[in-house]
Amino acid sequence: IDPAGRILLASDRVEPMFGYTSDELSGKPINMLLPERFHDRHMAYVHDYMKKPEGRNMGTGRELNARRKDGSEFPVEINLSPAQTSEGLVVIAAVRNVSASKLMEKQLRQAQKMEAVGQLTGGIAHDFNNLLMVVMGNLQLVEQLVRNDERALKRIRAAIDASEKGSELTRRMLAF
Repeated sequence: IDPAGRILLASDRVEPMFGYTSDELSGKPINMLLPERFHDRHMAYVHDYMKKPEGRNMGTGRELNARRKDGSEFPVEINLSPAQTSEGLVVIAAVRNVSASKLMEKQLRQAQKMEAVGQLTGGIAHDFNNLLMVVMGNLQLVEQLVRNDERALKRIRAAIDASEKGSELTRRMLAF
């Protein structure tokens, strides 16, 4: 890239990434590889960078997007290296498509969320199961106290059945 932000030379690897041949890019403004919403800001950035060019890694810690010939966007990281040539200052930009690593990061975050939900659910299920055990134990003690009261026994047995179903539900949550 020259100081005016024009592409002087592009490798053949640019075509699979951007959809342009190296010949199509030669002499064109670098902005054609950026989403339109960044054009004005980027040209100001190029102008400022050329005043004091230095090696720089871009895209680490913030989102940078590039634009393909078909208009689709993808995340990138860019390494800038200024070089003094017989024709003057140029900047070598190594662009790396980070779509795959961004996808893996997103999947990792999702897996971590699911793990946290699982741990939370497991903790709640354990605590709930402990409470049910206390309820069931006390119901069994009361059941023996009211052996002769059929109405009370019927209600206690219904409560014990419900507690056992609750306990089974917590076992399924723990298994999940």
